[in-house]
Amino acid sequence: MANTLEKALRSLSQLLRDSRDGYKKCAEDVADATLRDQFTRLAETRESMLQELQSEAKSIDKESEVAETSGSTLSVGHRLFVDLKSLVSGGDKNAILNEVERGENYLIDQYQQILDGDYDLPALLKSLLQQQLAKIRDELDSLKKQKS
Repeated sequence: MANTLEKALRSLSQLLRDSRDGYKKCAEDVADATLRDQFTRLAETRESMLQELQSEAKSIDKESEVAETSGSTLSVGHRLFVDLKSLVSGGDKNAILNEVERGENYLIDQYQQILDGDYDLPALLKSLLQQQLAKIRDELDSLKKQKS
């Protein structure tokens, strides 16, 4: 696998980890039962997406290592902002959803950059990324509908 593609997939994997962890944290902290259930499902979905991506990366390059880390600096900051936003806003549903939407839009942009980039994406990887991107967009649309 080309070094730049490996780097892009590693970065995307980290974003999926951060998204998973952020949703888990939101599910723990949010008072709204509907949001709690949705955040729990989204954390599970991100975990599944991460496993699929790691599996596909490994099938392309047996040497590929997409290590588990504590989270990227940007995303750790994003999770902290969600925590702060929730605390400051008293758990205001729209404030939480607005911040989650911002994070999801960033994730969508990262997927799109890989799909639109100059990478020589194997067909199965490209298909997987397209499927995951469509799922993230659908989930974001669902979250947007929950705003008051």
